[in-house]
Amino acid sequence: MIYQTLMNDEEVDRTYELIWYIHVKIEEKFKDYRMAFWSFDKNYDGGLSFKEFIFGLENLGIKLKYEDFRLVFNSIDFDSSREIDFWKFCLLNTDKVKLRHLREIKINNTKTSQMSKPPLHSHLNSTS
Repeated sequence: MIYQTLMNDEEVDRTYELIWYIHVKIEEKFKDYRMAFWSFDKNYDGGLSFKEFIFGLENLGIKLKYEDFRLVFNSIDFDSSREIDFWKFCLLNTDKVKLRHLREIKINNTKTSQMSKPPLHSHLNSTS
């Protein structure tokens, strides 16, 4: 089953806020992301299941709704493997920039589509 879907503006905003919040909590508690990852990975298999991810965040004092945990997990599980390895986990540190960029692209595309378009045959009146 593929969990990845296109996000609407509200989901992008919410995901950005959640990732930023998680980033701050990880930075407060851990020296680096490697230490944070290994504290989440309870079975030491090099990957975080959804359950380990939730448990690790709750150990940081992060209490979210199930849907919010799922939103963050799915946004960093970009290949829909249902597991977060260390490199994906590090997106909690950097993906906030990518999410902001995606939002800006969507805003720019919306503005462009709202601009008036030239008449269909306007190119016929120009001289070559």
